[in-house]
Amino acid sequence: MTRPNMVRREDELTDSMKKNVGGVMIERNPGVMLIWVTKGYRLVWDGRGKFIFSLGEPDSLSWWTEGRRATREEVVASIDSGLPLLREMCAKESTPAKQEQARKALEEAVTRAMPLVPA
Repeated sequence: MTRPNMVRREDELTDSMKKNVGGVMIERNPGVMLIWVTKGYRLVWDGRGKFIFSLGEPDSLSWWTEGRRATREEVVASIDSGLPLLREMCAKESTPAKQEQARKALEEAVTRAMPLVPA
């Protein structure tokens, strides 16, 4: 968060971690991070043999970049720069029906997320 130009360390430990966690990692520095405080969560099967956290509604949100609060423009730029990667992942689903389902789920997630972006 405070050192945005750091290079990702890749070694046997990180390779092992990638294989043993749920979800899919996007290997990029988004430039912005969100601290999401909630009182609830649940574990959800990721469809690939692992569980991921589904976070409850936020009690508070705090967006950060380079050791300071992120601006709306920085958050939106981060989201916009990551969406093409996520859309590519949707297009790689095994069937047209799954591709459409993934695309629809992504667009619904973006619609739900945008009101959480700082003013």
